[in-house]
Amino acid sequence: MITLTACSGGNTIPLTEEESDGIAQYCAYLLMKYDSNHRANFKLLDMNDLKKEVAEREKQAQKEAERHKPTATPAPEPTEAPEPSTNPGVDNPSDPGASPAEEDNNGIPSSDAASIADTADISGFSIDYVGYQLVDSYATEDDYYSFSAPEGKKLCVVSFSVTNTSTETAKFDAISYKLGYNLTCTDGAKHKSEISLLADDIQFYNSDIAAGESGHATLMFYVNPEEEPFYLEIKGIKTYIVTLNQNPEVDYGN
Repeated sequence: MITLTACSGGNTIPLTEEESDGIAQYCAYLLMKYDSNHRANFKLLDMNDLKKEVAEREKQAQKEAERHKPTATPAPEPTEAPEPSTNPGVDNPSDPGASPAEEDNNGIPSSDAASIADTADISGFSIDYVGYQLVDSYATEDDYYSFSAPEGKKLCVVSFSVTNTSTETAKFDAISYKLGYNLTCTDGAKHKSEISLLADDIQFYNSDIAAGESGHATLMFYVNPEEEPFYLEIKGIKTYIVTLNQNPEVDYGN
């Protein structure tokens, strides 16, 4: 061990986002492979397959962006303004207060998915947002370690309920759905979800759920203490937007 141990000497190797994703996947694969809480047969993608998957996701995201790109509309031809009505019993169409301006949804983008499950065409299950809390650390009774925020940060724990809507026991295999999660705060800051080995991490949630029963799942983000979570983007073949609100009745940990 002493012979093989080395240090960087202060020099770091710059990595692309693709290389970082590959390292993160490999680490998660090795740890989960020997975790008794995860029984699924995880398949490690080689770099070529990972490149193909990243390219496919970027291509899909570009298609979605093009589909939602606003189209230019021709300028309307000028028309003569109507004469103001002198009859108090007739509405005046030139009154600017007659038609209120359309709300912009307070800066929250719209969804093109009907539900969270609709983002990846997940059949037999419903996924419902429960709430979130800002904590220093989180763990469930089944976990042998806790997930903690680094110094100067808070842990935003987003909670979900996964329900089997079919008539028989079925396995919810989150990895196969290939969903992405991005958190936006009220100040505009954006955060990617953190990878954890918690048994209820929705990114790797793999469990048999009885018909009509529900399982609890979570998602972790590191945020600054002064930041307030605003909305969550869940991306698959479609995108669903979750407006975040705290729910102190859920047990989010310590």
